[in-house]
Amino acid sequence: MLGRYGYRCFSGGNAFAQFEGEIGSPRIDLMLVDDATFAKLRADSAVTQGKRTPSPQHMVALKLHASRSSDRDPQKAGQDWLDIRKLIELHGLDPSEETFAALIRRYGGDEALERIRQMCQH
Repeated sequence: MLGRYGYRCFSGGNAFAQFEGEIGSPRIDLMLVDDATFAKLRADSAVTQGKRTPSPQHMVALKLHASRSSDRDPQKAGQDWLDIRKLIELHGLDPSEETFAALIRRYGGDEALERIRQMCQH
């Protein structure tokens, strides 16, 4: 479908696909999820300026999932953690809040929760 707009897939895996277009066009990174996961993301999303985006908590979960992917470039995994930190700061997320902590554990494990708690102390 993106090919219709001049995009081509230059990288892909089981959970990701990356597309590039003509010079000056933004790159598009897609995370591929099953129907149940998509339904959860959509139910907790917001519409801003006509675009639907996942909640900040779910963006953190997606970043955690991406950072743990076996086909993820280690440098990009480092960027995922910078993005996680920024999401938490910008949206005032609290990793000690039970629902958010459970989401972190589910997609990043106990070690991710500890890392995020340490990030929030500084």
